[in-house]
Amino acid sequence: MKKDDIMEKGISNAKKSMPVDIVKDWISVIERQLTDDRKIKDNTNKDVMYKINGFRENLKLPVYRINHKYFLYRITNGRLRSDIIAYETLSGKKLKYNQKEDQYLIEKYLIDKFKEKHKELKNLLKQNGQEDPLISRCDGVLINGNRRLVAMRQLSTAPQHRDLSNVKVVVLPKDTSEKEIRQIERKLQIQPKGDAPYTDFDKAVLMLECENLYNWSIEDQLKDDDTFAGLEEDEFKKKMNDYINNFIVPLKFTNEYLSRLHASDAYSLVRGKMGRRWQAMREFSKYFENLRTNFWKTRTKAGIKKKELSKIKSAAHYIIRKQDFGYAFRDLNSAMRVFKKCLSKKETREILFDLNDIEMPIYPEECSTLEDLNRFDEKWKSNTNQGIKVENILKKANGIYISKTEHRSMIDEIREFRDYLYSEQFNEKELENILKSFRMEEIKEVHDLFSDINQVVPEMKNMFWTKFKGKEKEYIEACKRLKKKFNINK
Repeated sequence: MKKDDIMEKGISNAKKSMPVDIVKDWISVIERQLTDDRKIKDNTNKDVMYKINGFRENLKLPVYRINHKYFLYRITNGRLRSDIIAYETLSGKKLKYNQKEDQYLIEKYLIDKFKEKHKELKNLLKQNGQEDPLISRCDGVLINGNRRLVAMRQLSTAPQHRDLSNVKVVVLPKDTSEKEIRQIERKLQIQPKGDAPYTDFDKAVLMLECENLYNWSIEDQLKDDDTFAGLEEDEFKKKMNDYINNFIVPLKFTNEYLSRLHASDAYSLVRGKMGRRWQAMREFSKYFENLRTNFWKTRTKAGIKKKELSKIKSAAHYIIRKQDFGYAFRDLNSAMRVFKKCLSKKETREILFDLNDIEMPIYPEECSTLEDLNRFDEKWKSNTNQGIKVENILKKANGIYISKTEHRSMIDEIREFRDYLYSEQFNEKELENILKSFRMEEIKEVHDLFSDINQVVPEMKNMFWTKFKGKEKEYIEACKRLKKKFNINK
């Protein structure tokens, strides 16, 4: 697909509510708009002022009413950061503020990514009008209020909502730095307060970008985060380390993985398909960091040498890219759990290192959309020798691991099956059949094992006690029927 076609496809369904003309000299245009007669007055004829918390000692700025056509959506909008980065990477085109097609594309992302929130926002604006002002740079680029601008542009086309054509806005001083802008964004958008949420992934991308571009450390960014405010030093450090291990470290692993495939910043490859690759990346990065840093507790126990760490990381990339293993390992989390388990024994670890001998093809240049990349991945993991080899090596390692360990109980099997229940929807009858396959002496342990999954099926706890407690004879008969039906030889 040609790059021009990509852009056309990207904006073809956008609701083109913004003006057709793009003004060239935005700063001079906005300056002309900022006249005294555009300032909003209160009932005593004083200027209405707005305080931006945390900005220059809570500096108060006048609120203006200016036509929406003079404002631009922000390309570096934090809510869309991973999407925009991925788009620019795949299309090979940097978005520009003075290109109307690029503005249409951002508008489309703002609508499509938060469809339900967008409907709610439009309903609120219909009922209450605009309450808080937008916040704009001095060149008309919005820092806060991009989603509201979309909604107001759409609503203002109707006669009964024409008043939304002129939006309330606060304009930042010319000398506002990019770091100050990012701080404002964190205060007004990233902190949880009922707006369209920043995903944990987008938040991590934004924080890592701030660290790389502005030398704004993760620690200092979290100190500026209201959810970390008021914590004692020890508690703050613990919470900060948890955040870094849960989001920043996995994102760095993700960047290494995408770079290896020549798809740097194509984050949609990791976030797509219910985010299972991202979840696997998070779980593996915790395990790997533990291997890397806790020598005596982890590497020594498993006999893993320091020089083997790079092989382990490389092999994990194959499992993550394969992603789908059919019923063999139920889902990616299950496959990764088997992978980590097999690393604990030298014999099975050596088998897993055979993964690194498989060709890991990079994405060809003609893959210029996410759909192209996904099709390439599907072909690799399902219809090629390389993809099939990944599954066979993992099966082989798992089989040898089982044969070298003690006999597995149903508890061991259900522990591996537990995460599958999180990701798949089962009805109560199906779950009951699974539970009835346990031996009587295992019920208490199984009950404890599943106690944290009650959010999926609240009735699960009661199944054990209402159906089986004190009814051993009925339970044994039920087990016999179910074991025969499901061919369970235990």
